[in-house]
Amino acid sequence: DITKVFAYSETLFEEQAIESEVRQVLKARSPGTQLRTVWGTTLYHLDDLPFDPSTAFPKSFTSFRQRVERSASVRPTGYEWGQADVRLQPPPKAPAQA
Repeated sequence: DITKVFAYSETLFEEQAIESEVRQVLKARSPGTQLRTVWGTTLYHLDDLPFDPSTAFPKSFTSFRQRVERSASVRPTGYEWGQADVRLQPPPKAPAQA
């Protein structure tokens, strides 16, 4: 039985709508199955930016890069997935060909 589904968090309206639909389908077809989302589609986590991206986003890439390079750091790889208690199994071996 599936108890958790993992995916990256989305930022755009269309993708957030799909994420919402996935939650609704899981709730209807598999009660108790959780959709766990984590941030992972950009180098910097939104919470690590030295400004509020919803109100003070720099107007040019150069000013964005300069502000980020001075103040932000990249989180370790997999930090959020590690908190999710996920144990991935190795892929199955390919069958021997005759």
